[in-house]
Amino acid sequence: MQQHWPNSGLSQGARRTTGVAGPESQDGHPVGEVFVAVSHQARDVLRVKELSLQGERMGIRREAAVAALALLADALGLHSIPAVVGDASET
Repeated sequence: MQQHWPNSGLSQGARRTTGVAGPESQDGHPVGEVFVAVSHQARDVLRVKELSLQGERMGIRREAAVAALALLADALGLHSIPAVVGDASET
């Protein structure tokens, strides 16, 4: 997780994801084990959430991204984010 902030004044926060999207487990970690984290300098916030996701690789990646955005929204005091519309695998 990013701990040092750029001096440019443009960046006040960071979002990070790590985990195993598949198709196989890695280093003893099962497919779907994902961690998302967000930090925000101005609000002195650091939040980390462990997820256990199911599905195919692209679905796990999508769910991890949505979870990271939801965690960021919560850290900023925004209690909802727009729903994800559609499924990238359907196009």
